[in-house]
Amino acid sequence: MRHAPATFSRAELPSPHSHATSDRCPVDVDTLTGDRLQKAWLSVSTAYTAAMSVTAARQPQKVFLDGLNFCYVLFPDGTPHQNLDVLLKNVNALVTAAKASGYELTVFVDDLQVTLAKEDVWMDRREKQLESRNVGLQGMSTLLTDAFRACGASIRYAVNVDNDIAMASHAELDGAIIVSRDNDFAQFQHSTFAVRDELKVANGRLTLTMTDRLAERMKRLPKIKYMELDPPPALSSEPYLQSHITYKGRYRRGVTTCLNKECGNPHIDARPLRQAVYARRKIPGPVIEIFPVWDAATVSASWTNDQVEPDDAWDEFLDKPAEAFDRIFPKSKTVRPSGVSDEDWENHLSSLRCVVYELCVMGRGIKKSLLELLMDHYGGLSKASSQASSSSSRHADMDDLLESLGASMSGLTLDSKAKLVYTFRCIGCGINDGITQYDYDYFISMGFVMPRRCKVCKKTQKAMRAAGISTGRGRGRGRGQSRSFPAETQTASRFDLDGDDLGSSHSFGDPSW
Repeated sequence: MRHAPATFSRAELPSPHSHATSDRCPVDVDTLTGDRLQKAWLSVSTAYTAAMSVTAARQPQKVFLDGLNFCYVLFPDGTPHQNLDVLLKNVNALVTAAKASGYELTVFVDDLQVTLAKEDVWMDRREKQLESRNVGLQGMSTLLTDAFRACGASIRYAVNVDNDIAMASHAELDGAIIVSRDNDFAQFQHSTFAVRDELKVANGRLTLTMTDRLAERMKRLPKIKYMELDPPPALSSEPYLQSHITYKGRYRRGVTTCLNKECGNPHIDARPLRQAVYARRKIPGPVIEIFPVWDAATVSASWTNDQVEPDDAWDEFLDKPAEAFDRIFPKSKTVRPSGVSDEDWENHLSSLRCVVYELCVMGRGIKKSLLELLMDHYGGLSKASSQASSSSSRHADMDDLLESLGASMSGLTLDSKAKLVYTFRCIGCGINDGITQYDYDYFISMGFVMPRRCKVCKKTQKAMRAAGISTGRGRGRGRGQSRSFPAETQTASRFDLDGDDLGSSHSFGDPSW
């Protein structure tokens, strides 16, 4: 910030006679009148401003990371759920590179704060997950924040407001860069903060970039959101709704395992332990528990709506995670269904253990994080840590592991341009193209069919339409006749993933699209 020049009278200037024997004031100030005095002041002011600029340049640039947007980068899809060292190693690489690049990283997490406006969308996505079996790492939100905390990054949760509003408001005040793939940040009115949607770690440095897609949406999307700047929304370093409890008296969780259809939702099996959490944490009952389950009769997803009272009958098991797991999921309940692959079965068992251990962490009787408990079990940390007693949230064995990870990070590369999980041959030019897991999930959640044209061909079509040149869409092959499509192939949306206005008559089921 540039300071206004100080004002003083001529009599307050230092006397040249007081410096007769030194070179502190070689100029005879009595001769600095008019233009000469103004030039002298400008010289001092310029030097001061330059010094302030150097000081400001040494301050790290604040970066607000929308954490769950990049979970597939930090824990790539297809990684066995037991390999939590992959998550910790990648988070450590990101945090270390951010510091080396002059960034002060703060991670915002919104998994625990689902507002009513987004509730239907959230539930619809979970139903599609249940049907498709496309289920990621159980407890990702908790494990991700545990990893960032262990690596020294700051974690923030929004309180009583959407996460995007909290991030936008504080980024506007702090001059921070927002790193997110959400469209919301392109829609805030009068915002001046920068937005980036891709990150890359290479050679120990972090690079933040904006894709063409985000740049286009920053221009085209209507500015309809308002930031709450006065006062800015409150933030917390701990989950405001402490692990999903007390949100309007409800405990709501999604799809836990890829074998939900065959084995049921494990949150229901763990209910006695959760009732002990309610009792220990003095959560008033009844708590309405809402989970997605598979209804074989209707061949569709449905939701529980059970009223559950606190009960301390299982209180002792909150401090004994391994015993709690064996009691809730004995061998008789962990029989492998026929036709299940080794990978799916191991991931299923990991999800069961995560459900139990997460409840033990909620009980607050254990001084370790969920990440530490699971890595203890899978051998990621020294077995001695399970007998260690410490009130610190970051144990010596975790420090040792991070040190060993740091020594092995040379040459490690993280790139939010994740691997392609769906590939296709463009019907326009014939090249092979594809979309990432992030885009694939977006297509599924919005009910879109998978793309058939590459981005270059889509841009070409868009330019041709803008120039009034027919692209031949919606026409028969060579006959110029209109083509009709079944009603079930149509959708109410008028925008595809790349932001093209398709027109109300266009069908996403058109095989030529």
